[in-house]
Amino acid sequence: LNYRVFAENAWRGGEAADLKELTERYAASFFPENTQGALKALLTALDFTLGRYSRTNHLISRFVFYAYCMFRVDTEYPHDYPAKAYRLLRDEEDKYLPYLKATYNKALSSYEFFSKNTLSETGKIWELISLQYLSQADEYLTIYSCNNLYNKGTIDENHFISELNRLIENRKKTIESLKQKPIFCDFIYRRWNRCLQCLKTLEGKEK
Repeated sequence: LNYRVFAENAWRGGEAADLKELTERYAASFFPENTQGALKALLTALDFTLGRYSRTNHLISRFVFYAYCMFRVDTEYPHDYPAKAYRLLRDEEDKYLPYLKATYNKALSSYEFFSKNTLSETGKIWELISLQYLSQADEYLTIYSCNNLYNKGTIDENHFISELNRLIENRKKTIESLKQKPIFCDFIYRRWNRCLQCLKTLEGKEK
């Protein structure tokens, strides 16, 4: 879709179509079997991926590992990731928690469409894009929520561990699909082991 936008602006200049019109053409061209469904899913995907090469896309610029792997002036290096991202979520919860929830819901919607209704290579690309955003948002929301609930005594270690296991399996699926380095998965494993140690300690006290 990016190349189509570039081509449109290069050839037509000021008469170029807007993004919605281009997306309509794109949907009709690549998803003729369900153009309207694809158009809705594409517009949803374009919404949560908007600004993915800039700081306006909070998931990419503030929560994924890539944002923390480079040296920056006036910051520590190596970065304390993902703890630093969780502190950001804690400190600015009113800003980032609704954003992550919205991203999760939008990514889930587009993922469900592209994973169930398309067989083309183009559809597979959009499915993977949606899956990447979906898994990242799910991990942050789940771990942040479970950590808060566990600290309040609302859930126990077993519940926390079951959620971490779910995230681990989902991340394995995402890694296999995207062939990406499992940085965040390592963190989930460490968190899982910590909960497991707590559980073993409690079992020992009961005996």
